[in-house]
Amino acid sequence: MTLLSDSRETTLRLGRWLGETAVGGEVIGLTGPLGVGKSCLVKGIALGLGVAEEEVCSPTFVLARSHFGRLVLHHIDLYRIEGAQADEMRFLDDYFDARGVTAMEWAEYGTAFLPEKRLTIILRYGHNDAREISLAGHPGRYADWIEEVSQKWTQQWPR
Repeated sequence: MTLLSDSRETTLRLGRWLGETAVGGEVIGLTGPLGVGKSCLVKGIALGLGVAEEEVCSPTFVLARSHFGRLVLHHIDLYRIEGAQADEMRFLDDYFDARGVTAMEWAEYGTAFLPEKRLTIILRYGHNDAREISLAGHPGRYADWIEEVSQKWTQQWPR
């Protein structure tokens, strides 16, 4: 499923809805070029989990930050570890738990270490500063989640 976001506010709204509907144990891998809105989407997820937006910034230099709201949000940024080896990526296992939501920017650098069951979100630059946001997920919970997003998007959100 691909959605079109025409503003930062719309991208935040998508993220907020994902956070509001998360139940715990979700793993979200975000990919896309610099500045496309990955961190903005994670801020929205944080808002939906009850974390203040100003508390959330990209953890590029520390790799991971945890934020506490209705559920714990583990925010991971793999930008600086492109090409890391398996032993360097073992820390990721600590963030995949049923009590929280894991949102990982630059997930393409850790694909081999991510759970197979996950939501993948690909952000791309579109026309006139819009963003194309593609969601794909493992059958079951993630596919159902995407269907819920699609229904809400078409019913309530501007295009």
